[in-house]
Amino acid sequence: MNYPLIAARLYGAPLLIHPEKAEIIAWALREKLTPGLEIPEPNGPEASRFLGTRRRETRDWSFVRASKGVALIPVVGSLVNRGAWLDSRSGMTSYEGLDAQFKDAASDNEIHSIVIDIDTPGGEAGGMFKLAATVREAARSKRVIAVVDDMAASAGYGIISGADEIVVSPTSVVGSIGVVRLHLDRSGELAQKGIRPTLIYAGAHKVDGYPFGPLTAEVAAEMQQQVMTLYDRFLETVEAGRGARTTAQRARETEARLFIGAEAVKAGLADRIGSLDQVLSELSTPNRPRGRTFAGASRMSNAKDDTAQAGGFSQAELDQAVAKASAESFTKGKAEGKAEGFTEAVARLDAMLALPEAEGRKDQAIAAFRAGLSVDAAKTMLAASPKVVAASGLEQRMAAAAAEPSVGGPAKPKQAAADASAGWSKAVANANKRFG
Repeated sequence: MNYPLIAARLYGAPLLIHPEKAEIIAWALREKLTPGLEIPEPNGPEASRFLGTRRRETRDWSFVRASKGVALIPVVGSLVNRGAWLDSRSGMTSYEGLDAQFKDAASDNEIHSIVIDIDTPGGEAGGMFKLAATVREAARSKRVIAVVDDMAASAGYGIISGADEIVVSPTSVVGSIGVVRLHLDRSGELAQKGIRPTLIYAGAHKVDGYPFGPLTAEVAAEMQQQVMTLYDRFLETVEAGRGARTTAQRARETEARLFIGAEAVKAGLADRIGSLDQVLSELSTPNRPRGRTFAGASRMSNAKDDTAQAGGFSQAELDQAVAKASAESFTKGKAEGKAEGFTEAVARLDAMLALPEAEGRKDQAIAAFRAGLSVDAAKTMLAASPKVVAASGLEQRMAAAAAEPSVGGPAKPKQAAADASAGWSKAVANANKRFG
């Protein structure tokens, strides 16, 4: 083992790792660097109990194990940037190898869900942000569930923040959203051994942070600034994955604390209590809906009359908008916010239709919604669009209903509104049935 190279990854570089784990690694490495002391090498078990296979019907082999359309990616041990196929047996897992596995599973047509089986205290900062983005991208096309068995600290939490759901056991340890940097002052040790290092260098800051003396106040301040920059990126990564469930501010307020089981759910860092076996059973059940719950449908049903009347669109158009928004809430609609999902999408549609610029431009407003425009962008677009002078078919029918007697004639406007309300309730009920 080339222990000086390992030391270079531990000292003088920002880490996204639980401090107690960093202390253990530092102690073990120090003992390894001390002549005459032998420490047995660990013989770790396989990373996962999963009984899947790397074989596929459409190809011979895959980077990940899978069964019944569910792929499982273990994230176990300390995390390092490079290292290809390092796994738990070496005590380390590389971001490089994990990135390849997530991309492989995301592009596999035989896979509908990805389960992250995670048990890690964290590791290097370099590489984590790229892998977290890969997980978020995979979640655009597959259902991604992270199962913490039994730790997801620091970089480990950053990786799983992009999952659709984070499941913890009653004893799972989650959090430590922070950054740490170690500096080893070995000047006293070297002096005892009669060693006095001399550094010959060019560039005033070339030897900042070297372990041959204490840190100056200036160098310590610069290192702290670097740590804070990475901390901000870490918080942004958590919010990019968790949305309203764990905003950057909410993550900052944890002050890098650790949360156990139900505490993690209450703090918004996890979504529910469960186990790996339960999640695999849920995802492997035949004909089980793949989408997430139709969030906010019950709240929306209370405002259905106002939405239908303010929008002024037909039931077919309403059904189409509902179907579109519910689909977006699991795939493309993740940009709308994972916690609100469909609720936010419909709120955006309603806001667009309520704009003064939307008068006479209902079809353009719906098109702007479907294109994913913000309300402000839609306002600008609608202002530049021509108005539709002729009344729509629905408006003509409602006007005719108001002018004709009720006996034997078409439904009055109130009845039409009631029908729209009933149709909305039916659409919400059907959506809940499909996605619940």
